[in-house]
Parts: sequence; C-alpha cells; structure tokens
Amino acid sequence: MSVWGTILDLEDDKPYEYRGSHILPSEDDPRDGVVQLAEVPSHITRDGRDDQPEDGTPWPWLRLSVNQADVVLNRAQAREMHERLGAWLEQADGSGSAYGQLRAQLEADLQKMTACAAQPAKPGVEEGRIAQGGIAAGIRASLAWVIHHFEGPEARAAFLNSLEDR
Repeated sequence: MSVWGTILDLEDDKPYEYRGSHILPSEDDPRDGVVQLAEVPSHITRDGRDDQPEDGTPWPWLRLSVNQADVVLNRAQAREMHERLGAWLEQADGSGSAYGQLRAQLEADLQKMTACAAQPAKPGVEEGRIAQGGIAAGIRASLAWVIHHFEGPEARAAFLNSLEDR
C-alpha cells in the first residue's frame, strides 16, 4: 500500500506535449501526459501504524510526478517551486505583477491628490491644497519614471500627454 496521497492530478486538464526546445508552444499543440502532486498524510507513521489524526500536518515531502518519472521534494524545494511558479504567474498575467500593482496604486494616488488640490479654496486650508498639489506633482513624476523604466520612453510620453488632456 502506498504512503502517498494525491493532492493534484491534471487528468482533466492534461498538459501540452513538449515538442522540443526549438519549438514555441501553441494552444493547438497536442495534449498528453500526467502531472501529479502527492503528499504523505499525517496519519502515516514510520512504523506502519495508522493511528495519527488525518487532518494534521503532512510529512515534509512532496512527490512530483510527470509521466512515468517521480521525484520527491523536501519543504525548501517545494517552497522554491512555489515562489518561482508564483513569480512566473504574476509576470505572465501582468495584472498581478509588482509593476502592475505599483502603477495602479500610483495612478489611484495621483487621482486622489489631483482631485483634492482642485477643490475650491476654503479658509484655513489653502496650505493643505498647496501641499496636495505638490504631492500630486511628485506622484506624476514617480509614475512617469516607473512607466519609462518598465514600458519605455514612448509610453512615458503618452502618459504625460494624457495628463495634459485632463
């Protein structure tokens, strides 16, 4: 009897077939193969007894199976795989990337500060409006730098031109 319990099986969504390092994958490529993850549940013990709670912490081993090949990863290796896969997903999605999050936050901050600075003057709050206008200018400059760094000078110019239209 196996000590491994499958926790992921891509049987219903088979991976794409690897066709060689010189071929860029495509959605039209054939799909075939097996990808599974398995853990050793907490109730499995070295002496073969099955008397531990089933919902406890699993053993610190993860089996990765691809087609007929199996490897066992320890906790540190599984963590590194998790981090690399997460980073790749953020990069591939674009929306969850650090750049995407930074740009969205800067744009939201710029909108808030610009709106606050544009409010009609009220007695005793003029200094606050001036400060918010200065903060908005700083956010605009930061956002322009970030866009230039990640998207290039043309994108920066388009961003700055869009500000003139507002």
